[in-house]
Amino acid sequence: VTGLEYSTTYTAYLHAVDEWNRAQTATVTFTTGPMLGQSNARTSGTSIYVDDRPFFPTAVWEQCSDMFNSNINDGINLFMGDGCKDDTTLPTWLGGRAYSIVDSENANATGRGVIGWYFPDEWDAFLTSNVKRSDLEKDIPSARPGRISFLTLTNHFYSKAEPLPQGKGMYPVLFQIPDVLGFDLYPLQVWCRPAFGDVYDAQSELRTASG
Repeated sequence: VTGLEYSTTYTAYLHAVDEWNRAQTATVTFTTGPMLGQSNARTSGTSIYVDDRPFFPTAVWEQCSDMFNSNINDGINLFMGDGCKDDTTLPTWLGGRAYSIVDSENANATGRGVIGWYFPDEWDAFLTSNVKRSDLEKDIPSARPGRISFLTLTNHFYSKAEPLPQGKGMYPVLFQIPDVLGFDLYPLQVWCRPAFGDVYDAQSELRTASG
């Protein structure tokens, strides 16, 4: 059985039927082993792999430690920063129950479950349209084995969103920096209309535009 979470209790059922249509069912409950002391993350095509296993992150942004337990119980397996403490303490607070990524300023952070770093949130909103990668070099950590990088954009790259006041020229530069791209689009909170289809359409546009 593959693709299971670390330190998690599962119940497995085996149902067998023989050639005479006689059925037998067996049940076994087991707990998987703990997360490795150090994890290695990489991307391949459109997939993320952690310790050579396919990994689909369900993430929360800058959560405080008092919510970690309930988030993990809800299925969260990746914490992007700590909203109340130094990001480098995430491995200690999470105790191998989930993965974490830290601010790019802490790209050298180590600890159980750290798989990479994130760039400034909605970085596009703070850059000029004619920015060049060379202008950002001091804010881009060098590649590190076993670590991947994440960047969350605003939704202003999207064709149905108004462009930023400074334009859209920063996007081709930003698209090439991280390993994983995401964006913020809140249909009800910000757009104030039930435009949930735009979340999918914007994702499709981002995938096409970023390659």
